[in-house]
Amino acid sequence: MSYYPTAILKSPVRGNLATCLDLPFLKTGIELEDGVTKQEAASVGQTIKETATTRTINELTFSFFMTMLGFSMTFVIEEAAPLFLITIFTIIAFDLDAAGYTIWILVSQLIAIAAIAPFVGTLSDLFGRKTIVLVSLRLSVLGMIVIGTTPNIAGLLAGQVISGFSIGIQLLTSIAAVTKLVPTSRLRVTIGYIVCGFIPFAPASLYGQYIASHNWRYITVLIGGWAAVAFVVLTIFYRPPPVSNAVGLTNRELLARIDYLGSFLLIVGLVLFLTGLNWGLGCMAAVDPKKINTVWAHLIIGLIGVGGVLLPSQGIFSVIGVSMFHNIFIQQVTKNAYTYFAVPAVQAGIYDTEVEALVSTLGAGPLSHYVRLFPQIDTPEKQASIVLAGHETYKHCFPILYYISIAFGGAAVIASLFLKDLEKYMNDNVAVML
Repeated sequence: MSYYPTAILKSPVRGNLATCLDLPFLKTGIELEDGVTKQEAASVGQTIKETATTRTINELTFSFFMTMLGFSMTFVIEEAAPLFLITIFTIIAFDLDAAGYTIWILVSQLIAIAAIAPFVGTLSDLFGRKTIVLVSLRLSVLGMIVIGTTPNIAGLLAGQVISGFSIGIQLLTSIAAVTKLVPTSRLRVTIGYIVCGFIPFAPASLYGQYIASHNWRYITVLIGGWAAVAFVVLTIFYRPPPVSNAVGLTNRELLARIDYLGSFLLIVGLVLFLTGLNWGLGCMAAVDPKKINTVWAHLIIGLIGVGGVLLPSQGIFSVIGVSMFHNIFIQQVTKNAYTYFAVPAVQAGIYDTEVEALVSTLGAGPLSHYVRLFPQIDTPEKQASIVLAGHETYKHCFPILYYISIAFGGAAVIASLFLKDLEKYMNDNVAVML
């Protein structure tokens, strides 16, 4: 600190730390309190300057590697947890005798994601990303415990809400935290490495079907165990610096900075809107709808595009989209059931409410697994007739969903043409040094 005269060092100063010490590289925006001397400010500034001049990037140490691995595992949880359950929600509903609550198994988690998403940034700024991420992993474990042990639909929905809170936090922190640890010029390749952790879980829906053929509750053991391991890894190896916004503040002072009234109004309004949207109504549309081979190319190209916008687009609109498609789908199933399913069902001796239960059962898996629940279906001929009728019923429900998707996808493509080039921001700046 010899470059500051003694008289100046002892004089009280106010204002921005970077301005007072002529440190243009200091971009924290730290404001000095009354009574802070130039010497005290210079001590802080010198420490920061020495750090900046000796190390400008995070070195690839074992600790840094494990930190990245922990965030990759966290990313896997946020993406794989919904995928494991997305194709077996009808099986879960059937097992819990809650066929009428099928839509809520899907959207309860999405509503929770949408409710927590607006506050993740504020909470991260106040308490730090490490604290928030670790809280989300605890919620993941807790949610899986509740889902895996519940005997009824109420417990399942509670577990879905808890896991939704955890996923909402992880969606907005796992990738964001990683991007702060590397130069901006390496963001794209770094995010690619993190996302590669998901490759073994890409067939998560198939894994879910296979596990559900034994017992769907084992899925919660897998996800909960994975979250516990990620928690341990990040607790040990992720050591970010203190949050500048929280330096010198008590927990009470941090909590006082939260806008509780605005948060309450936003959550209540959002939850009421999304709940009301779902309250009402409790396949291959390619070249040849009868041949699955004609859809693979379109499906793969479409999913590549979805992957590029999946993370930033999660939240409120996910719930609206799922609700809209589900309600349309239910309407189509109801309409087509009269045309394609009613006659074969009556011929098999199934009437009234049992028809609805049978249609729901066909969506839960192969009829051969559940045929014992319908004693009227007592011959192979009747079973084959019901299965064929179910195929025809569901087959005619999907085209309208794909047409609607084309409209939204087309609007997204047009909007993407107006994105600006960010290449000028891709430099060697590192936001957070471990």
